[in-house]
Amino acid sequence: MSEKAKVAIAAVLARIQSDPRVAYYFDPITDCREKLVAAHCELNSIDEATFKAQFDPKVKYEAPPREEEESAPQFIEVPPVGLPQIKHIFEAFYTGNEAEAMRLTKEYVQTATGRVLPV
Repeated sequence: MSEKAKVAIAAVLARIQSDPRVAYYFDPITDCREKLVAAHCELNSIDEATFKAQFDPKVKYEAPPREEEESAPQFIEVPPVGLPQIKHIFEAFYTGNEAEAMRLTKEYVQTATGRVLPV
């Protein structure tokens, strides 16, 4: 294996040890981390158990921040516009009149939300 591979593996392991948010994705049970440690030890003729005993206690884990709730789809409460409209929409779809069903659906959504859909 090349010297570049040794340096790359050592760099990833150093990042895992120094950045809790990166370490979160390489927790001790992941296959990827096991492979990195095994490769590092093999390339550098280090006993794996000894390396893990020194490496693992220094690693801290931190879950990455969650995306803001604003980025999640916003659901609105749809006021009951009326069961008859829904029945008409169903009948139009059921009978194969998709153009009428789409027109009725658009009308229903606009009435329920108070917003106008694009043409």
